[in-house]
Amino acid sequence: MIKFFRTIRYDLMEKNKIGRYLKYALGEIVLVVIGILIALQINNWNENRKEISKSLNYLKEFRKDLITDTISFNQALTGLSRDINSEVWALKKTKYNLTDSDSILAALGRTYYDRRINTRTFSSVQNSGNSKLIGYDSIFGIISGYYIKTNERLTSHTEWDKRAVTEGQDYKTLLYSEIEVDNNYIKKNSRTLYAQDFPMITDSSEQAMKIIKFATTVQARNNLKENYIRHLRLKNVFNQTKQEAKDLITSIDEELKN
Repeated sequence: MIKFFRTIRYDLMEKNKIGRYLKYALGEIVLVVIGILIALQINNWNENRKEISKSLNYLKEFRKDLITDTISFNQALTGLSRDINSEVWALKKTKYNLTDSDSILAALGRTYYDRRINTRTFSSVQNSGNSKLIGYDSIFGIISGYYIKTNERLTSHTEWDKRAVTEGQDYKTLLYSEIEVDNNYIKKNSRTLYAQDFPMITDSSEQAMKIIKFATTVQARNNLKENYIRHLRLKNVFNQTKQEAKDLITSIDEELKN
């Protein structure tokens, strides 16, 4: 096309038709500009398609991470419910039988729940320098809120839980000076079935009585109440976080359908 216009221009110039020559020259320039603009538009369109495709893949990865979050918090909530039930049982009683000693120890136990949000994909997006997902701006704002605000709330509670457990071990010093931990305790806390059994140097009945005696002290009951309060607060935060993850999964599924 450009060659065609150039031939016409040369012909007009030879015939000294300057006016028409200028018109054709201008037309040639306009065509070149239009061609460049079309090429740029096609290139931008292709780049935009690539970015949208990349964003779509990120959404699918976010969904996977959120599913692992719901599984993780379900597991934690199962443990918390078990602990709370154990503490409620112990606090509702003021007198115990010898057979209650193992249940008392379980209720008195202090372990922290170190649960975290899976930030694998969110970190990948941040490290790539992207501040948004092309084509999915609205939902990325909600996703960012989960990985920033919700994560901060969760972290503050789990760190508080860890400090409370770490700093509140005085009861163990007192209790362990009176009783000998048994083989079941070793297996449970070593988290293996291959821990060896060891002979006990204390009489089981005598040991059970010492546990019961400690359980009826003000210190022990306050320890149980602190555990109960701490676990209720964690349960609330874990439930909120799990629900937010589930809601996000639903929102992502809606986006993936479109």
